Amino acid sequence: MSFSQIPWFFLCGGLTAVGLIGSWFALRRRGPRAAARCLAWSLLPIALYLIGILQVLWRFGVAIGDFFGGLAFSPKVWSGVILVGISMVLFVVTGGLRGRARRKQEKGERDTAATKALSTAPPAAASAAGMPARQAAPVPAKRTGAATPADEDFDEVAAILRRHGIS
Repeated sequence: MSFSQIPWFFLCGGLTAVGLIGSWFALRRRGPRAAARCLAWSLLPIALYLIGILQVLWRFGVAIGDFFGGLAFSPKVWSGVILVGISMVLFVVTGGLRGRARRKQEKGERDTAATKALSTAPPAAASAAGMPARQAAPVPAKRTGAATPADEDFDEVAAILRRHGIS
């Protein structure tokens, strides 16, 4: 059936009329807010017809239907779907491998830095006692200047939590 074979004006007008009657009932039972919402929905069918969007939506629906109808019975299309699936699997697998390679490289760089740090000569007192030398952890530098606004916010949150006995 084509678009021109359907009496769209009468169909849309009928849907709008039914919606207007429903809006009246909504006004009586649920109030003006529900009635206004129902009225908005009921005006859409005739508005779509008058604007001409209904024919565009019809063509869109026919195109989607044709696409899926052709998809179901075409070996050529199914071959394409299978290739798209293989492509997606390859994208996912290679993305995971790339992340793994990066992690390995970063780990190798950290291991190299740790090996260099351990290869330095231990202090005489530690080696004499037969104990391994310990690396001193870097001490963070003290902040200078005023606190940042983010720190002030966290202080306020901490104070609120303490007032409510949560800490």
